[in-house]
Amino acid sequence: MQKTFNNTGTLLVDSILQDSYDNPTPRKDFLTFFLWFESKLSYKISDEDFKSVEIYNHTERPKWEKISINKKQFWKFNQIIKTLFDKRILTRTGWLANIPNKQGHARMYSYSQAFLNALNYAIIINP
Repeated sequence: MQKTFNNTGTLLVDSILQDSYDNPTPRKDFLTFFLWFESKLSYKISDEDFKSVEIYNHTERPKWEKISINKKQFWKFNQIIKTLFDKRILTRTGWLANIPNKQGHARMYSYSQAFLNALNYAIIINP
């Protein structure tokens, strides 16, 4: 799989997320998330058809700051993932059973097929 975020990928994400930027998460935070997500995907070289990232929310979210929405505090990381899931950019599995020698439960996150199709179409139109 080629790297998703070239100029075409960034333009596609901008068109999908333009109403979500600064509400309350700025564009740079979404792009930082994609950079992190792409770096995690780059370690997955064994199976080209199933590119996913295991995310332990309880360990990842403290690396991001909290944001205030309607005077309530939320983790920015959770809000980014929720937005990307709602906009059909990411898809996820259900909670996985404990993996031996690891603590907690994780979900597997990957790009949705709808997003990958839109990206492939955008690349064909604007090579």
